[in-house]
Amino acid sequence: YEFADLRLTETGGTTFAPVKFYLDQDAYNHRRSAHVAFEAWHDFHPGDRIAYLWGAIQDSPATSWKSKLRTEFANRVRFYPSLPLDQDILERYIADLRKFEPKVLQAYPAALDILGRYLLDSGRTLPIPVVVSSAEPLTAEVIAIVQEAFGVTPYDFYGSRDAGYVGRECDAHKGLHINAYGLHVENEPLPTEGAAPLQSIVVTDLWNEGFPLIRYATEDLGELTNEPCSCGRALPRIVDLQGRIGDVFATRFGQLIPPTGIRPGASGYDQSFSGIQIIQSAPATFEALIVPREGFDETLARQKIQEAMSDLVGESVSLTLRIVSEIPREPSGKFRSMKRTFKLPST
Repeated sequence: YEFADLRLTETGGTTFAPVKFYLDQDAYNHRRSAHVAFEAWHDFHPGDRIAYLWGAIQDSPATSWKSKLRTEFANRVRFYPSLPLDQDILERYIADLRKFEPKVLQAYPAALDILGRYLLDSGRTLPIPVVVSSAEPLTAEVIAIVQEAFGVTPYDFYGSRDAGYVGRECDAHKGLHINAYGLHVENEPLPTEGAAPLQSIVVTDLWNEGFPLIRYATEDLGELTNEPCSCGRALPRIVDLQGRIGDVFATRFGQLIPPTGIRPGASGYDQSFSGIQIIQSAPATFEALIVPREGFDETLARQKIQEAMSDLVGESVSLTLRIVSEIPREPSGKFRSMKRTFKLPST
């Protein structure tokens, strides 16, 4: 392959440093074909209308008039940037979505949560046949909001710029079926003391011959299984997609805590704030960024979060609490409610 024949791109920016890589044309075509094949599971086909409530600006259509025409009338795609979202923007998006009538709405879970809660708080719903979540962990709380606001259970989709189309949920919603046609996906245990090790996801790209990725560490966490799915498909599945390694908290005792095990708002006081991000800068040092609602009790929040983090890491912790107007997002546009700023000793 000549470099002139390869597409230069890079990862989205949620890792410690974006990774540049190349993609050959055949691999690009195969990836697009995988999208079409898996999306057909939900009766979504090329030419059907799709709306993206999306934070990654690099994915938005080009601004030339030719690109705008192709996006609107050939691809039938509309892109709704999720950075920022306020009342005026949400009202404009809701009105436009009702006119556009997309068959699919694909969005980050945080954006779905914001739009869904805004609809419900104003006594409205927005029926959409298919809702797809991607780029962030899809929690039970967001699933419940989507079901009530949009009238459907969202499908989770897992992909990346470097690995392409990795997996997608079926109607059983019991894990993401892996694109085994183009990827070999493995688990690599992260070393930890005590509890069962967390499983990182490692992929080998079987399509991209122009720039081979062999046993590439995605920095994502998830459990794989080859057990049959009730839907009848024989593809292997990711049954517990837990987030990114950078979202894992670490204790000084060698234990790792996945994002799914970190629930600072589980005791109910989280109703007094609309957003939270907890940052671990050292094993016993934390910072909490909170977007408060009316009636927010800073003293109670500090106490509850400090207790929760102490219980997690098994020692007394130092906590700094900051009141902010919004939670900052990553360069890719993703929202991370948990974030560790130091590298794991073993990685």
